Amino acid sequence: TQPSTYSFIPTREGFINRAFDEVKPDGNIYCFESDPETTSESKSTSGKILVKLVSDTELSIEHQSGSCEGNYSLANPTIYER
Repeated sequence: TQPSTYSFIPTREGFINRAFDEVKPDGNIYCFESDPETTSESKSTSGKILVKLVSDTELSIEHQSGSCEGNYSLANPTIYER
């Protein structure tokens, strides 16, 4: 995909915009969405990014439309290994 900016204000609780150092391989899906007050629409990616850390070395990630409100699930994630 083309590079883009995805800015958000990290939180220390819950599953929305959680600080990256607190995302764990715990079976949960974490949702990230841009903060419209800190980014301009022309530079920011819209929608949400879903992340599931499967293990210490495997990450499932997917961009979807919409916001982090309500329920969400990974439909067709890209899997990364390190």
